[in-house]
Amino acid sequence: GSQWIIQCLRIISGEENVVRPLPQVSNITFGTATRLEQSNEKYESKLEPTGVSISPQIHSEFDINEDISSGSHDSIKIKQTLAGFAQKKDWMSLWGLADDLGREVSILYDNNSTIWVDIGTSGRVELAPPIGSVTPYKLWIHTHPRDAYWSSTDRDTIAIYSEILDEAIVLGHDHFKRTIKSKDTSSDSLEAVGPLKKWTDEPISHYSNSEEF
Repeated sequence: GSQWIIQCLRIISGEENVVRPLPQVSNITFGTATRLEQSNEKYESKLEPTGVSISPQIHSEFDINEDISSGSHDSIKIKQTLAGFAQKKDWMSLWGLADDLGREVSILYDNNSTIWVDIGTSGRVELAPPIGSVTPYKLWIHTHPRDAYWSSTDRDTIAIYSEILDEAIVLGHDHFKRTIKSKDTSSDSLEAVGPLKKWTDEPISHYSNSEEF
C-alpha cells in the first residue's frame, strides 16, 4: 500500500517512467498469487523491445538500484545484468532483479547464443524475436511475479514458436519450470494434442537443488 501511494505521488509530481504497482491477490501463507491487470494504459505501458542484442555484464548493486529508483527500468545496465545472471545460470538473482523492477522479463538466446533482453509489464512479458536474430532459438527464459507455471500466454507463445524454439524456462521466487522440445512421445507433455504435444511437462525444480544443464 505504501509503495502504491509513493508511486502515485511521483506520478502527480510529474516524474516520467513511473508506474503504479498492479493490484494483486495475496495469501499470508503462500504469498503473491497473481497481479491484476488494469485497463488504464497510462499507468501500465509495455517497454518495447529495442531490437539490440545485449552483452552480459553484471553491474554493481548501487548502479542497478540507482536505475530502478529513477524509473529507468529498461536501462542498458539492467539489461546487461539480467543477461549476465542468465549466462551464469544464476536463476535466483535473475528472478530477484526482475522482482525489484516489479516487472516480468524475457531473455532469448538465438542460434548463435546471442542474447536479447525484453522488459515487460508487472504481469506480462512475451517472447519478442528481434530483427537480426538467428533461428532456431536455443532458449527462452522469462519470469513470473512469484510462482513458476506455464500460463495460457506462455503456452500460446511456445505453440506459436514451436518450430523455431528448442527450450523454455519460467522462473519463480525459489523455483523454476523447464520444458524442451522432444520426440519422445512417452513422456508427459504440455498438451495431449497440437504443437505442445512435443513439449515436455517437467516437474518444478528448486534453485537450491538444481543441477547444471
